Amino acid sequence: MSAHPKVIQFIYKTRVPKDYPVQPLKRGESCEDKATCETCGLSWDDGKVTSMTPVPSGRCPFESFHEDDEPEADAHMTAAK
Repeated sequence: MSAHPKVIQFIYKTRVPKDYPVQPLKRGESCEDKATCETCGLSWDDGKVTSMTPVPSGRCPFESFHEDDEPEADAHMTAAK
């Protein structure tokens, strides 16, 4: 199974700062509590206790790096007549 092209683009385009509390796992790197974001495709060790992990269910510690793919709500709204 191959990753979606946008996920691949995100992974190679995004650089998580080295001083960021959580670092993504490198390709092929494994750990006991591996978690993967379905939005950005990055994986991390959710068993490692940091200021951001373990994360609440359904959250990604790299959310601040996610691109906003959805257009602004009022950008496509029309005035009611």
